[in-house]
Amino acid sequence: MIAKNGKVLRILIVDDEVEFAQTLAMRLELRKFQIGIAHSGRAALDIMAQESYDLMLLDLKIPDIGGLEVVGILRDRGTSARIIVVSGDGPAGEEQVKLEAPVASYMAKPVELNALLKNISLLFPDDV
Repeated sequence: MIAKNGKVLRILIVDDEVEFAQTLAMRLELRKFQIGIAHSGRAALDIMAQESYDLMLLDLKIPDIGGLEVVGILRDRGTSARIIVVSGDGPAGEEQVKLEAPVASYMAKPVELNALLKNISLLFPDDV
């Protein structure tokens, strides 16, 4: 989505469910977001070390390095990207995230696009 200041918000989708990630990416790209995709924790960390994203949509159960560990590493690196955990773990996953990870929000799968867009607009009120 093109922000009020003309900047395109960049979102990295981190999910090992390839079809889910690609479908979500396509739907967000139609709304003018710039999208990147990673299918593992290590790939997400490598991308974040080389590129700048405004937001990460992060699954908890991903190969190599789990989602919560990814959050910790990114915070240790001083990343400014906001993180929305998108997980199929339901209430138990949400409680775990609240206890262990400094993330902006938690959304359960399946993600309803309008709810996600509203969440993004709340995180970036001056940009969306």
